[in-house]
Amino acid sequence: MARRPGNADRRLIAAAKEIVIVQGCSGLRVRDVARRAGVNLGMFHYHFQNKKRFTRVLLTEFYEGFFKKFSVASREGPDAITQLRNALLAMARFIHSERHLIAAILKDVLNGDPEVTRFVRANLPRHAGVIHELLLKSQREGSLKQMPLMHAMAFVLTAVNAPTLIGGVIEKVGPADFPELDLFVSDEAIVQRIELAVKGLEP
Repeated sequence: MARRPGNADRRLIAAAKEIVIVQGCSGLRVRDVARRAGVNLGMFHYHFQNKKRFTRVLLTEFYEGFFKKFSVASREGPDAITQLRNALLAMARFIHSERHLIAAILKDVLNGDPEVTRFVRANLPRHAGVIHELLLKSQREGSLKQMPLMHAMAFVLTAVNAPTLIGGVIEKVGPADFPELDLFVSDEAIVQRIELAVKGLEP
């Protein structure tokens, strides 16, 4: 196979994402990644040393790209409830755009992949903490009813994002003519679910 010059690390990351969508991080094989990327196996070891470090780099890049945009969105708006809506929208759009990759990562966690589980455990509190804080501020401002914050957070995140992940599963294994799939995965549906979820928490 002819080797294309330059950007070997980027091509390896891109190739790995394609594999993870199908097989999860636990299904990554260094030789398969290098072959798909059109990169010499030695270049993989030069850039990433081993699979464990490569998986960590892959997940970090994936998450940090989301968290940067999410953090900006969570500070936009004149009050906490507006910031909450913006943060939920940024998160939901990311989950929508990467729903197949996220589903594969969740499967890795459920299957007990140690590297993926360690990464999720370390980073999940970061964006969950932002939502938790915005819910607290919204309650204090009187925009949302007083209730246990963990209950409120579980409700709003599930109401907004679970249909997207379910839609992603239907896209992969369901019938091609599944009716009204847009109700699960369209941007319009996401915005509507955010409004319904927030209204469900209003006083």
